[in-house]
Amino acid sequence: LASIAAVSQIEITSRVKENERGVTIILKAGKFIEKKEVFCPIGTNIKVKNMFYNIPARKKFLKKDPTELGHITDIIERFGLAYPRIHFIYNHNELNILNCPGSKDLRTTVFHIYGKKVAKLMELVNYEESNIKLHGFVSV
Repeated sequence: LASIAAVSQIEITSRVKENERGVTIILKAGKFIEKKEVFCPIGTNIKVKNMFYNIPARKKFLKKDPTELGHITDIIERFGLAYPRIHFIYNHNELNILNCPGSKDLRTTVFHIYGKKVAKLMELVNYEESNIKLHGFVSV
């Protein structure tokens, strides 16, 4: 997140359930701009805008928008699988790309990321022996 913040404009809003209000922090090109208390839902929302606005030479080397969007989507999906109990909502230009509600059930997370067809094909693996634990899904 720090390297993304250095080349974009970021707004982070976060609230814990114990507090009535949360905090919004605004960063531009990695520099702190503003911090304010806000009313917001529980959780953390990260908005990234204007990637590479401050480094036009780097912006020229980006691939086409759909390619870059695919790379970002892949990363968000991996985070969803690595942290299945966290609710991930990923939007691009007001379009919902991924909505993966947090779940204790990994199959539910797989369903939200890859769809019903793929989730049905997955087989659960639970293996434990001495210092080795393996938990997840496999498919052919």
